[in-house]
Amino acid sequence: GKKLSVIGVGKLPDVYEQPFHSLNFKASKTFGKDSRWKASASVQNILMNARRRSYESYGDNGAIDNRLYDYFYEGMTFSGSISLTLR
Repeated sequence: GKKLSVIGVGKLPDVYEQPFHSLNFKASKTFGKDSRWKASASVQNILMNARRRSYESYGDNGAIDNRLYDYFYEGMTFSGSISLTLR
């Protein structure tokens, strides 16, 4: 559901972050002698959904209208790593 992001003061309405759907994936594999090496890869925001915050005044009855506060599209993020465990 929506989350309160900025508290309005006086006549300024509150700002709510609208629901953000995110799908992330991470995989890792150990290898080498004694399984001391580890490789991992991850992908974040596979659905490529944007974050949106909008103004909402008290008494709006939860209606989402077109009073946009900000819109942030962060795209999809890929990362990978290789590590060695010293014993």
